[in-house]
Amino acid sequence: MSAPITITGRLAGDPELRFSASGIAMCIFTVVTSSRRKQDDGTFADVDTTFWDCVCWRVLAENLAECVKGDRVIVAGKAVQDEWTDKETGQKRRKVKVKADDVGVSLLFSPAKSQRMQRGGTVLDADPWAA
Repeated sequence: MSAPITITGRLAGDPELRFSASGIAMCIFTVVTSSRRKQDDGTFADVDTTFWDCVCWRVLAENLAECVKGDRVIVAGKAVQDEWTDKETGQKRRKVKVKADDVGVSLLFSPAKSQRMQRGGTVLDADPWAA
């Protein structure tokens, strides 16, 4: 079973683009979230820091691979639990990760310019409103 989730945070590292044997793109990335709290001495500290392991597929994966560590992103997807048996110990393991349906760059602290893509991955027009 999965639960819908939306995460806003920063990329903890550069996204890792891989391809399956059949050529399907997959991107593995980690998003770090935290809250800032004012301390008694007047300084601020990050609290409730959480690292979210995420994965996305196909065109989304290829587009996300252009992002870099530190970029602020918004991830919408499903929280799912992976289960496997540890080969060394034989114990059952579980891990929650996010299967991203959509990832966007946050515009809170920096501007962005989008490029519209048509099916097949070619750029239609960098700026459709330019004269």
